[in-house]
Amino acid sequence: MKPPVLVTGATEFLGAHVARAFDTRGYPIYGLRRPGRPTWHVDDVEIEWHDVEGLEDPALEDVLDDCMAVVDCGGRWLRNDGDLDDRRRREVGRLRTLLDASLRSGIRGVVYVSTFATLGISRETSQRMKQREPDPAESEEGETEERDEEERRESDFYTPGTTESPYVEATASAEAEIYRYILEGLPVTVSIPGAIFGPGDLEPDAGELFVRIADESLPVLPDGTINAVDVRDVADGVVATLEQGRPGRCYILGGENIGASSLVERFARIADAEVPSQRLPDDWAGTLARWADRATDWVPRTNSKWSGLEMLLHSGPLSSKRASGELNYRTRPLETTLRDSLQWFRRNGYV
Repeated sequence: MKPPVLVTGATEFLGAHVARAFDTRGYPIYGLRRPGRPTWHVDDVEIEWHDVEGLEDPALEDVLDDCMAVVDCGGRWLRNDGDLDDRRRREVGRLRTLLDASLRSGIRGVVYVSTFATLGISRETSQRMKQREPDPAESEEGETEERDEEERRESDFYTPGTTESPYVEATASAEAEIYRYILEGLPVTVSIPGAIFGPGDLEPDAGELFVRIADESLPVLPDGTINAVDVRDVADGVVATLEQGRPGRCYILGGENIGASSLVERFARIADAEVPSQRLPDDWAGTLARWADRATDWVPRTNSKWSGLEMLLHSGPLSSKRASGELNYRTRPLETTLRDSLQWFRRNGYV
């Protein structure tokens, strides 16, 4: 018998798939569930549910005492709402509560699932890429020196304060906390997924793009590049991160780097939908998103808004070479993800 793993966010899109991936490999799964949250989409997964009001619930310690590892998928992926300072306090406080409890319980491994939004390109990195020079740190680790001119890697750190996005700033602040806990002896590893698509997207963030393409309510053809990855491949990568990853290390779990307009056109062909005739320049995405949220009375079928699409369009190209080399991370063809996503959205009445 393998030791139990606690998966936070197991009622959500990625967390449900992560729980399923661990379950298929023989791990007993513990899940935290707020009262009233639906779990029908993980009925096929054997999860021991613990109803808690939040991570401050004293019951959390009892759950952790029985676990070997924690996989934290509980962050609000792509939500760009709220006051910046308040959002930062809540995100950092949530992670501190979980990691403090993990330290007290002697947890032997933690995987924190972060976001591509915490990746940035420093001035030095930008100059090095333009000159096609190798990164000395990456060379020492034996990683390939060749890189795409625009691909971001784990060594490209976001500089706090460079955006006004509550989501980006809060997540970057939370991720920075991890290194303090590593110094205290907690073995934490970070997974950084690309833009996640696939079946089971209950409250679509990135998937809202597919819903809007299928029902022909996407007003313009977006520009820019998206790293599109299947949620099932990310889930497998998270398992591999816990089993094979090196504590203190980040692993990008990405998929195919594809132009946003090309992604829209490919999905539209599969969905037999019209493609928008007007193209939206990449630097207009934020303006359109904020205008749409303020100026329309559109109420989405889920909790997502245009701001989620704004963040999606800024994912940019990513490199998963570290995960491929160290974790044997692999991904399925994007065409499979597109077809499975459409089938799931249609079957469940989203389009």
